[in-house]
Amino acid sequence: MCLSRSSNIFDNVLAMMQKYAGTLESLVDERTAQLAQEKRTTEALLLRMLPKYVTLYPVYTIEQTSSKHRAGLSS
Repeated sequence: MCLSRSSNIFDNVLAMMQKYAGTLESLVDERTAQLAQEKRTTEALLLRMLPKYVTLYPVYTIEQTSSKHRAGLSS
């Protein structure tokens, strides 16, 4: 009986941790999308304010940062 109960507790804790991890992943995705939108808005504003030669330099994008972060997590 004790072994069955501890297994049940472990299963419940594991399920709660998986649910929490899923919630965190969706929150990170949502915030990343918000950040990408703000970045596009900021870039559009800068394109209007700054001379063309200043805005032609490529910038490290959020998508590149996100993909490198996800690649680091999978390895």
